[in-house]
Amino acid sequence: MPDQMIEQRGPWQRNSTREVHRTRWFTLHEDQVTKPNGKPGVYTYIEAPGFALVIPQNAEGQILLIRLMRYPSDDLLWEFPAGGCDSDEEDAEDAGRRELAEETGLQAAKWVDLGPIDEATSICAARGIVFLATGLTELGANQAAEEGITDWRWVTPDEAWAMARRNEITDSKTLAALLKLRLHLG
Repeated sequence: MPDQMIEQRGPWQRNSTREVHRTRWFTLHEDQVTKPNGKPGVYTYIEAPGFALVIPQNAEGQILLIRLMRYPSDDLLWEFPAGGCDSDEEDAEDAGRRELAEETGLQAAKWVDLGPIDEATSICAARGIVFLATGLTELGANQAAEEGITDWRWVTPDEAWAMARRNEITDSKTLAALLKLRLHLG
């Protein structure tokens, strides 16, 4: 049964909300709304915990991309290591440290917060933080196979931009992170 509430969200009004489905990774909501044009409607969206996206950068200035199979799109994509916060107690930097180790077997001595990114905002409420991770050392083991990671590639930031221009990088959060990196590097 929907929770009755009236909440103004900009020109939208949420009249009630209903949790349709919940998993460890997201909650699917269905809201009864009044649209900006005054007409009633239904808005269905995903709410996900915060996430971290990590740009590992080695001493030579190269950044690490991982290639992994994304089940929903049935495609191999070049991305930066990333993942959601496992609990309300885990902050984005801790999630980034964990994801970097799990996906690459690396740890970083220095972490720079490059700022937030929002993902798929028309259907999803998920905000992540982009980190530049430097001072890298190898931990050894990783969970690449479990994560569906098939390849790694060290590239310069300019090579990553060239990959984006050739549509070899199409993941939106990775493209947004490349922009954050460019703004940081000047």
